[in-house]
Amino acid sequence: VRVLAEATSDRDVMAWSRQRLPYPQMSPGARDRASRILANTSQYRRMPSLQYPVDPNMYQYLINHPDVAGSTWRAMGISKLQMSHKSRFEYEAQAIDGSDGIADVLWRDGNQCLFIVEGRYNSPVLPSSINASALVWLQYRFVRNRQGEIVVNQQVETFVHFHSATIETIARLASRITNSILDRNVFEVSLYARMMSQAGQRDP
Repeated sequence: VRVLAEATSDRDVMAWSRQRLPYPQMSPGARDRASRILANTSQYRRMPSLQYPVDPNMYQYLINHPDVAGSTWRAMGISKLQMSHKSRFEYEAQAIDGSDGIADVLWRDGNQCLFIVEGRYNSPVLPSSINASALVWLQYRFVRNRQGEIVVNQQVETFVHFHSATIETIARLASRITNSILDRNVFEVSLYARMMSQAGQRDP
């Protein structure tokens, strides 16, 4: 996996990204939901922009069927995330750490996927649950590298809104830690996509 650009939380980058969101293609309801998060963003992160060899059909399939990815993670013993397909554009997920949420796809085409996650975290040591909304934008493009193999240029950005001012303050103080977790997760999911592509090539 090659890093094309380092991660950033720069406000100018965030402003530029907001202007490029696929608003014209989205329904009025989807635009309203995205706008509410953008108007109340507590945290922004553009994860490292990556390039790696991948099978386009496999990559596209995993984007269109994230519940299948979750099932293979459980089968491989690398995650216990439970994800179910609720409707064509809605997915529900639960994790063993007390997190649960619903992801709704606002727009998806051959080069991007924009979705909202409404999440909640419960813990016996907390007086109440932590609630947050995130707008996540995945952009990708398939190209050929100098060796002639197909690679994907991939970029993931997230705009997070915490529903509590107290939690928002704590999150900003802990942003160095949470940002590193976000960056690492993008690497790990990308390695998974690369691994599945290799497996498909070896055993179609």
